[in-house]
Amino acid sequence: MSVASKTTLGLQMSSTSIPPFQPFPSVFPTEIYEDIITLIHEDRDDGRWRVNLCCCALVSHLWLPWSQRCLYRAIEFTGASEVDSHRLEILLRTLRDSPHLRLCVREFRFREAPLPSQRHYSASWPQKVRLWPVLAAGRLPNLRDLRFTGGGLRRTFCPHPSSFAALTTFRTVTKLRLAMMGFTFTLFFRMLSCLPSLEDVMIHKLSWDDLDRSFPPQSESPLRRRTSLRALRILDRLGLLFGFDCPYTADYARCLWQIIGSFQMTMNTLSLDSFSLYDLQHHSQELPGAFPILHFPQLHSLTLGYDVIRQYDHFASPAGLLDFFRRLDMPVLSTVNLVVHLDRDSLEQFLDGPHPADVFIDPAPDVSAYAIHLSSLRSVNVLYLLCMPSEEPQGLDDSEATNDSTASAPDADAGLSARKDLMDRYLIRAKSWLATSPLYRRGILTVRGAVLG
Repeated sequence: MSVASKTTLGLQMSSTSIPPFQPFPSVFPTEIYEDIITLIHEDRDDGRWRVNLCCCALVSHLWLPWSQRCLYRAIEFTGASEVDSHRLEILLRTLRDSPHLRLCVREFRFREAPLPSQRHYSASWPQKVRLWPVLAAGRLPNLRDLRFTGGGLRRTFCPHPSSFAALTTFRTVTKLRLAMMGFTFTLFFRMLSCLPSLEDVMIHKLSWDDLDRSFPPQSESPLRRRTSLRALRILDRLGLLFGFDCPYTADYARCLWQIIGSFQMTMNTLSLDSFSLYDLQHHSQELPGAFPILHFPQLHSLTLGYDVIRQYDHFASPAGLLDFFRRLDMPVLSTVNLVVHLDRDSLEQFLDGPHPADVFIDPAPDVSAYAIHLSSLRSVNVLYLLCMPSEEPQGLDDSEATNDSTASAPDADAGLSARKDLMDRYLIRAKSWLATSPLYRRGILTVRGAVLG
């Protein structure tokens, strides 16, 4: 073979040779960096998650859209400083100038500052919150969840006159949360009526400035014109929450009863943790006819929270809870959830004291006995929750909690272990009534215990 032929053959072989293997492609698959950013967004234990998301947005133009989506998905303000107030102004301008960011916002929260030292609000903050619906109207096309909590709004919440018209533009809002605010009965109903797609309402320790006035009959309630309301949650447990408590009077209970009655025709989920509503037998003597039987033709799920906590100086008899049950006509009810709040002191006295019946009365046996008469029932769930009274909200929102405990880790672990042992002892004792319950034999009664650390 000639030299020329060898050269030609070599060129042909080199042109068809396999290129070297590249283990790292120049561009990551989209799913990989989306998963990385999502994990950073969900890691709320690290208080720097927002800062980390901002860093992700600066990595490359490929990381920016998903980082923005996570950053703007849930927006919250506390108004705890002038900086927060300024941030709200910047956000509104950003939503105006960057329309693509409007599509990312799913939740908007005005909440209480987590630390007492931060709860000093400027005079302008309540006014900015009142104007917020007007300023944000038309800029949040995908907003689903709207929350207003305290934050300088404990006096009567008086929206701007244009706010109600602005709220009608929030057509995608399905959930509304209101907590630790002052309302009049009329303004509350008007606010709910302005949200066209509202399905789920939660109210937590609202103060009513017109309790001394007579309320309209339920047949004339503004909410009866609505057909989309499906769920209602009312929380007003005994004890202070951020230094705020409710007036547990007959007028206050009548207000809550009126609200529940306004939902009765369309509601399928009702969740209550309300001391006032478990004392209707006494309130009825003060306000005869104010608490009629309510008919719920579509109610499928009922959740009740019940306090048996020594620090509240109140060990309620189940009679009030059963009286509340009898005022509800629920022909299609399928699920009852009962959450019994206990504290360590009362539970220890119950288990070790000479007269345990004098310490507190467990409502679960009476509730299960009453539930036998509900023919549509498919599930009864009882949860004993061992916890200490707290001024911090539980279940109010999904934001990260602030832990101010100064106890060392070993002491905290020992205390948690002792509370778990206490709960186990109580669950063993509860088996005495559980084994004889007809619902348990039918397989629809479940009893569990949990300890909050």
